[in-house]
Amino acid sequence: MSGITLAPIPLGTVVAERHFLLWDSEGKKREITVKLGSPVPIDPAYSLPPSTFRCPAQILGLGVDERVYSSPGEDGFSALCNTLDLIGQVLESRLKSLDLQNRHTRHDTRTPSWVWQYMGESVLATLAQPRP
Repeated sequence: MSGITLAPIPLGTVVAERHFLLWDSEGKKREITVKLGSPVPIDPAYSLPPSTFRCPAQILGLGVDERVYSSPGEDGFSALCNTLDLIGQVLESRLKSLDLQNRHTRHDTRTPSWVWQYMGESVLATLAQPRP
């Protein structure tokens, strides 16, 4: 699919959402929301195989609120996986450019790693509780 520029698409139906906090260098909190849309077939006008999908996503709170990202894939599942990787790349890039910190970084080796590194306060509180 290299060399093909796909037209922007709307976020559509949101199938998953993640909320978490980041902090700037002065200690001010910034709430971030990542929304993942449902994978959708790519317009047949692009002359790609009919099973080709793309999965939209939106990141709010990092200065790119108006942008809907999407990654293509050979099917809906691979488009979703590719978009999860893309979200991680955008988060890393924006964190560096805005000098933001994740105070709850978990050094988890599962991929896509951002899913495990940026967790909401309620999830972190649950993980911190002792297990019976």
